[in-house]
Amino acid sequence: MYYRVWFILVLVLVASILTLGVISCDRFFGIVFAMKALVTARRPSLLIAGVWVTSVAVSVPMLLHRRQMTRQWLNHTEIWCADDWPAVCRSWKIASKNLGF
Repeated sequence: MYYRVWFILVLVLVASILTLGVISCDRFFGIVFAMKALVTARRPSLLIAGVWVTSVAVSVPMLLHRRQMTRQWLNHTEIWCADDWPAVCRSWKIASKNLGF
């Protein structure tokens, strides 16, 4: 269950960072190239869809490879989440640890 929370946290974090980046680029191009700006109704929709597709693509490994572990002590049950990467995905494990997931 906790791994779903991590998935949602990473999804929203990546989506918000990418959205801020898209807004920044839009404002930059709107100011620097004010006379050449082409405003269409379709472009923002594509950018928003691209942000969310990228966010889901980045977050899916958290959903697939995080597992909830439990350990029963004498008077306490310990519950935590840990990475469960297959041997083929060692590069994902290294990236996961470097990014702090």
